[in-house]
Amino acid sequence: MHTALMQNMFGKAPVVFQNNGLIFTDNIADTLDRMDNFQVILIGNAGGIAGINSSLYLYRKHNYKHTLMYEYQDTPDTRPALYLSTVDEFMSRIEHILLTEGRNKELYLNILVDFDNSGDCRIENTNIYQFFGKLPEKVLKKEGVRFALPSGVHAGNNNCAVIGYKNPTNSRTDFKGNHSVFISNDMQKNAAETLYDLLFFVKQKGDDALLETFRKLTSSDHLQYMGTEYFRDGEIHTGFSPYSSPEDAYLNFLNAIAYIEELLR
Repeated sequence: MHTALMQNMFGKAPVVFQNNGLIFTDNIADTLDRMDNFQVILIGNAGGIAGINSSLYLYRKHNYKHTLMYEYQDTPDTRPALYLSTVDEFMSRIEHILLTEGRNKELYLNILVDFDNSGDCRIENTNIYQFFGKLPEKVLKKEGVRFALPSGVHAGNNNCAVIGYKNPTNSRTDFKGNHSVFISNDMQKNAAETLYDLLFFVKQKGDDALLETFRKLTSSDHLQYMGTEYFRDGEIHTGFSPYSSPEDAYLNFLNAIAYIEELLR
């Protein structure tokens, strides 16, 4: 659906895939490998995976076409808890990386920017506008440092180290770094299980409109609205919820599932 939307609105198919929370598993790469357009996958920091020596390098999943870009553990982020206060502090971090890793290597330090956290959610006193206003000049003056979009890093990087990861990488969406923001309480678990129990029957129905409606219910936002543990980003997500409480979100979701069940009869 997202690919079709981008093509309809901008005439371009996306080549970079970012799962919610930067969560990644091998089967996600398996699915994306069957799609022609995706070339790069952004992945959350996943320490302890065999074959990963540093998140500053690019990796590949088996013999697939994808380049895997890992979130650096000190990645500058536009969220207030992790946000670097000054451009000079960020440039000092770059210099430290160059000194410790070497200046003759292709290294990648991601700057995570999205429309939510860089727009209406961030007010001016967070210093974000000053940061991005000064950053280009500072970076371009630094020898051996340049900007690159994720869509451009896969070209010519066929010698990346190969890794595989069967278990989900940690999420950067919640404080605990796991997946509890999506699936921790009984409401979230029941909602997810009840929804996916219908997947086979929805596909078997052969109704494209019904399938599109079902897919919209698989958005992780629905599960986040049911979350009862609000830490850092979890607290931020409550500001986006259209529901007065997690219980209200759960009941509305069950009503939507009941509507799907009625259409399947």
